[in-house]
Amino acid sequence: MDSQYRNLPQENRQYLLTLIDRIKSETKLLSATLTPTEKTRRSFKDKIKFSLLYGIEEIKTHLNDESYWANIISENKDKIKNIMTNQQEQTQFCENLSIQIEMMIYLESKEKVTEAYKKKLYELCVNMLDNKNEILRKKVIFGIITYEQLVKMSAEELVNPEKQQKLREQKNKFFKEQMFLTEETKVINHKEVSSNTLVGDECKEELNTNSYDMLNYSHSHLKNKKESGINKEKKDENKNENKNLIHKEKSKLSGLSSEMLNFYFDIDEFRKETIVKKIHDKINGNLKEATVNEIEQKRKKFNVNLNL
Repeated sequence: MDSQYRNLPQENRQYLLTLIDRIKSETKLLSATLTPTEKTRRSFKDKIKFSLLYGIEEIKTHLNDESYWANIISENKDKIKNIMTNQQEQTQFCENLSIQIEMMIYLESKEKVTEAYKKKLYELCVNMLDNKNEILRKKVIFGIITYEQLVKMSAEELVNPEKQQKLREQKNKFFKEQMFLTEETKVINHKEVSSNTLVGDECKEELNTNSYDMLNYSHSHLKNKKESGINKEKKDENKNENKNLIHKEKSKLSGLSSEMLNFYFDIDEFRKETIVKKIHDKINGNLKEATVNEIEQKRKKFNVNLNL
């Protein structure tokens, strides 16, 4: 328990621990007459009370820090300063506030100790007692966050600033990854559409006679050789093999750099242009040498097999 309040000076920590021990002793004596439901509710109220007492000790360490009190309205400032000098008033203040907080959650649970009730109060107590969450305790004690607002706060809103920052970073990372996956899907769909539209009525004959492959990774589903004597079983086997190859090649697009993806788009555009202008013309020497050299350099850089 001592380590729980390690951010407090030794004097304040010792005062708080003594006060908490006294409250626990009183609660233990009282618990003998309570029902299981009342014991559960009492336990949560005590934890909230401990967190508020903890917050008051933190506030005591900032008495001479004018910037700390700058945004606190005079009424609340005077009220808290007064109770800090009187242990009984301090304890009563925290007791009343803890009762209000627990009662509101209990009423929202239709006056039953449900799993939702336990989850909400556990979440609230853990974050209120977090030694890195001084700002939350301060806001609750000074009324900047009312108890009605507190019980409606989400888990993300309750955590300390450090965790909130991490959650924001994780959320941003998630959205960026989703955006990348969306773009990646577009790339995959683009490749599928290109592959499917390549074999049009105008080009089927050229593809069959020349067996032309622009990208080695997709050659199995571009080729459409007519082989006499192939039985149905062999055709189905080749079809499944082609599907597996396409699936594997799709997975290769995952994690590619933008430069590599652009390269694949360049090749794809070139392939469609080749089909439009008659494949055999390109093969027979009408392809510009500069274009050949450029494609060959990229092929070596990205280690992609191109059969030009």
